[in-house]
Amino acid sequence: MEVLKMIKYKDGEPASVLPYLLSSDPDIAAISYAYKKAMAKLIVTSAQTVLYADIEHMDEELLDLMALESRAQYYKNDLPIETKRKLVQSSLIWHQKAGTIGAVNELIDTVLGEGEVVEWFNFGGAPGTFKILTSAKLNDSSLSYFQEIISKIKNMSSSLISVEQSCKLDMDLYVGIGMVQTTKTVIK
Repeated sequence: MEVLKMIKYKDGEPASVLPYLLSSDPDIAAISYAYKKAMAKLIVTSAQTVLYADIEHMDEELLDLMALESRAQYYKNDLPIETKRKLVQSSLIWHQKAGTIGAVNELIDTVLGEGEVVEWFNFGGAPGTFKILTSAKLNDSSLSYFQEIISKIKNMSSSLISVEQSCKLDMDLYVGIGMVQTTKTVIK
């Protein structure tokens, strides 16, 4: 009886799993060898096409090309590579969700890192308006870029009225209270 052995996927061929009487036939051996060579080419080719599944390890040049191909709406070549990866990964989903608050929230998380949308009925604004609260640091150029990309993903009937930046301060707060009681005596 023959001992079973493990065969690597890329080294496998039909003759490896056939009984000896069949695998020793020259015609079957030739077909098996041809199949093995064809599968080796297919394995090499398929490994080169794993772009979307391997975005986390993709180099920046290829990432820029994928952003162009997927029409990543908010992509800029000068963004950090991790932000670029998130934008490429999310671009197809954002095309489907465009015009929703969920899409705006995902964009805020991706570009700013943190923040939230507050709709008009939660702060007493005019119908169809919203504002964004974030603790991310924004300068004039990043704020104008952010407003530009928000206008592309928000509902066309909604209006962004403000981007409010908050800052968390960790400090000790001391409160004091005092009371003075006096009596006033008036002599006439």
